[in-house]
Amino acid sequence: CRFALDFARVYFNSRLSGEHSRLVREIVRDAEAARQRSSEGGGGKKRPCVVADVMAGVGPFAVPLTSPAAGHFDPSSVDIVCHANDLNPVSHEYLCRNAKLNRCYSDKLLTYNLDGREFIRRMSDERVDVDHFIMNLPASAPEFLDAFRGYDFLHRDRTPRVHVHCFGEKARDAADAARVESDLA
Repeated sequence: CRFALDFARVYFNSRLSGEHSRLVREIVRDAEAARQRSSEGGGGKKRPCVVADVMAGVGPFAVPLTSPAAGHFDPSSVDIVCHANDLNPVSHEYLCRNAKLNRCYSDKLLTYNLDGREFIRRMSDERVDVDHFIMNLPASAPEFLDAFRGYDFLHRDRTPRVHVHCFGEKARDAADAARVESDLA
C-alpha cells in the first residue's frame, strides 16, 4: 500500500512498518481462522472480522486491512471490516485520501474523526461486535484503557483483543503488566 501524508502535520513512523505488517498478518490469520470455523459449523451468514482502530492516523493498519491492493487481500477467504478513527482532522483527511489511493472498499473501511474515548464508547453504544481494537499512539495509548470500563461486550465468551502500542526503554516487568491488566479490569 502507498501512503500520502505531511510529516509536519501528522504522526507517522516508517520504522514501525514491520509492526504494521505483523499485526495486519495476525488479524488476517484470525479472520481466516474465524471464517473457516464458521464454514465448518454449517449454514448461516458468516460474520466479518471487525477491527476498531482507535488512533488510526493516516491508516497504516486500516488501509492494508481493507485494500484489494494489499497482498493478502482475498475476499473469498477474508472478510474484514475496519472502523478507523483519528482525532486529528488532518490525519483523518489523509486516512480518507489513503483509502481512495489504495482503493479500499467503502463498506469495509468506515472512518471517524472523534476523541479515542468517545470512539470506544460509540463502538459499545452502537453494539459493534469488535474482534480487535488497535491503539497505536505510543506516547499515550495506555492512558485510554480506562475507556473500556463498562464496555458492553456482546459475546461474554469471546472478548476482543486490545493491541496497545507504547514506547518502552526496557522490557516490561510484572508490576507494569499488572498495572495495565488492572486498567482493563
